[in-house]
Amino acid sequence: MREEIRPYPRNPEYEVSNLGRVRTVGGKWRSVKARKDRGNYYYVSIKHPDGRRKNEAIHRMVTITFHGEPPAGHEVGHRDGVPTNNIATNLRWVTRSENVRDAIRHGTFMRLSGDANPRTHIPDAEIPIIRRRHARGETRTEIARDYATSPPYIGHIVAGRRRQHVQ
Repeated sequence: MREEIRPYPRNPEYEVSNLGRVRTVGGKWRSVKARKDRGNYYYVSIKHPDGRRKNEAIHRMVTITFHGEPPAGHEVGHRDGVPTNNIATNLRWVTRSENVRDAIRHGTFMRLSGDANPRTHIPDAEIPIIRRRHARGETRTEIARDYATSPPYIGHIVAGRRRQHVQ
């Protein structure tokens, strides 16, 4: 596949390639600066015209550059289900439900909860302790402070709307 380079529509200081590479205008390819997030998606830190830096997902940059701005309520879908494959022909705008259906079809859809979820900040072992503390009269605010989370999240745990799998 022949590489095509276009300016990034949201920031004229950057160029994006149809092969999923990003660079400053006239500069060297900076794909070496790309990092992976927890979902295995590559992102780069780019400087915006107002001077602040922001992490941008490469798959979004490629899709915006080669397929235009997203329609309302759409996100990027990877045709092959591989989050690191950021070639323009592999990317398209899809609704959330289309993306979930694709993930189920690819076998990449996982609904992880508790300790299996990499974003969990309260271990499963602490959930019964939180529920007992609340039952003894401690407030959600007091408990939330100890776990660096919000009182509403503690309320969801106590009411059984979150972490239902933990007794």
